[in-house]
Amino acid sequence: MALLEARDQPAPDQLKLPTSETVLAFESLSEYSMLKLEEIRRPELKMAGVAAHWGQRYGEKEIDSIIAQIFADEALELGDTGFSEIYRVPEGYSYEQAFEDEIMMVRKMVSSSLTLNEWKPEQVEALYFGGSPLILPDYGYAIAQVTGLTHLNPKTDIFNYYLACNAGGRALKDALVNPNLQGKNVLVVAVEGLTKQVEGFDKQKGDQLSMRFFSDGAAAVGLVPGRSLIHLLGKFRAVEDKAGALAAVPSWKRLMDPDGELIQEVDNLMMIRLPTPPEGKKIWMKGWQTTKLFLRNVPPVIKKAYRRYRKKYPEKEIKMIVAHHPSFGVNELIKEKSKKNGVEIPMPWVVNDGNSSGSTTLIAFVRLMEQFSPGDHIMIASFGAGISVDVFVVEVGGIEGEPA
Repeated sequence: MALLEARDQPAPDQLKLPTSETVLAFESLSEYSMLKLEEIRRPELKMAGVAAHWGQRYGEKEIDSIIAQIFADEALELGDTGFSEIYRVPEGYSYEQAFEDEIMMVRKMVSSSLTLNEWKPEQVEALYFGGSPLILPDYGYAIAQVTGLTHLNPKTDIFNYYLACNAGGRALKDALVNPNLQGKNVLVVAVEGLTKQVEGFDKQKGDQLSMRFFSDGAAAVGLVPGRSLIHLLGKFRAVEDKAGALAAVPSWKRLMDPDGELIQEVDNLMMIRLPTPPEGKKIWMKGWQTTKLFLRNVPPVIKKAYRRYRKKYPEKEIKMIVAHHPSFGVNELIKEKSKKNGVEIPMPWVVNDGNSSGSTTLIAFVRLMEQFSPGDHIMIASFGAGISVDVFVVEVGGIEGEPA
């Protein structure tokens, strides 16, 4: 039985958009795994979103205690993550058990998104997926098969982005710029059951920072490109992480040319090459090196996108930046450097339940959606390992046919 409760909201007379509805729900997926589901409905924007976390919930102090015990022989990096809780695969779960929970979550999340948008499955005309998992022929196809979207053609209607933490943001951008989808119903889904790769807390497969930061999370946004959101402009950067600051063994590695381009496309899959972690590890993060990598590349892309925006829209202001949440410290440094670059735009910290890699930007988007008003200009800053950076500006509640 789901426990439903209203998320904290201002008094009715303070609500700018009374048709906005936000609901938080908790329920059990299995004996040791729970599901946290957040729903936001914005019918006046022709848009709705769902954010999900699932697995075993750990509070921040509990995580720090576990990490201290596991890595007792190593110096601990216990800075402020910005995460008060994370969700991980329950200890002792097999990969198959973890995946069963993940698929159950996907069914519930997508069903909720369709209901909020008042769409029947057959009314969805395209599915964009972002994340790290890969199930042949593709994960987007697998999602379609278990959620009633079987009418979608896997070659022309389903698109997959395996770009690490940048996956969900890039999927959203490409859905908005696709000229064939203007005015059509599109579902953008991001799923990261990342912790099943390291089986909860396995020191032989992951490092302490990854265990402190990463959390199983997902999001689904139903929208109409050209009506819900209009893509105005953007900037992209891809730079190879030759030092291996943020390394992982991706499940899509077998599909890539190891000597090919950093970002490769095969049919409807877009994938990024990731550095190889130390032998036996599935995930390996060097904290300060990763921070420096993002600081060298994310603020400059934000700066370029903002300068272009100022020239094109001199009378308009960007309301906020919806950003990936790798850690609170990294985001604060990005904001500080952006300010020095002349970019002073609010960048709210709204994801306190862990870094869910390719899902995190979309989770932040869902949570900030209730603050959007028709005509607002919103910047989205998505970035991830490899590395790739997508920064783009959208107009909320636009009218189909306006120039992009």
